[in-house]
Amino acid sequence: MANDDDPFLTVSVYDGDFFGDLTTLAQICVLEGSIAPYGGALFSRSRSH
Repeated sequence: MANDDDPFLTVSVYDGDFFGDLTTLAQICVLEGSIAPYGGALFSRSRSH
């Protein structure tokens, strides 16, 4: 991650058949956020590099 403002999780959804090149696909949406276990606290990312 580049900095702390970046989302912890990014999921991109595309339309079309993938043949090794994303430029041929139409991007439908991008979901950004973080994840948490059901009923638990948010997962944290490691700060050690």
